[in-house]
Amino acid sequence: MRFLEPELPVIALFDLDDTLASTGMLSEHRHNKVALDLEEVFRVEHVSAYSGMGDALASLEQCMTLGIVTNSARWYAEQLLKNLFPYIAFDPIVTYDDVSHLKPDPESLSLAMRLAHCRPEGAVFIGNSLCDHQAAGAAGVRFLGAGWSDDRSYPAVEGVEVDTPAALVNILGAS
Repeated sequence: MRFLEPELPVIALFDLDDTLASTGMLSEHRHNKVALDLEEVFRVEHVSAYSGMGDALASLEQCMTLGIVTNSARWYAEQLLKNLFPYIAFDPIVTYDDVSHLKPDPESLSLAMRLAHCRPEGAVFIGNSLCDHQAAGAAGVRFLGAGWSDDRSYPAVEGVEVDTPAALVNILGAS
């Protein structure tokens, strides 16, 4: 499957936790209102990006804007991204600090598109959960399921799941 040329997105918005990296071991930290220094936690827990994710993001960044839409705190998202993808420019980054209603409400996706000056038809949202799928639908944004995630809960719909980060590059036309 590959998006047709007129449908190529101009922005790829990613959920963070369990979409870009397996972060289940960080769940007790991600919603803290008080910022923590997670550098030691990253080392102890061996937090790493999913295989091929760094290369996929670098390829995608050459042809489209990359953004983050997460229900986690900003301090947490920024530390995780700096640690795992220091060479990738994510803009916008929308966290729970920026919205009144979390996913599955479409507010965070709508804000990300507004900040990127993008309409829903120019965006795609890549996530691992049912609330990601529901938020994309409510915002009118195409959804792609992170089939590489070890924590998937979106509905099994044909043509929605992507097996690997490398396949995502091909689907989005960045290859």
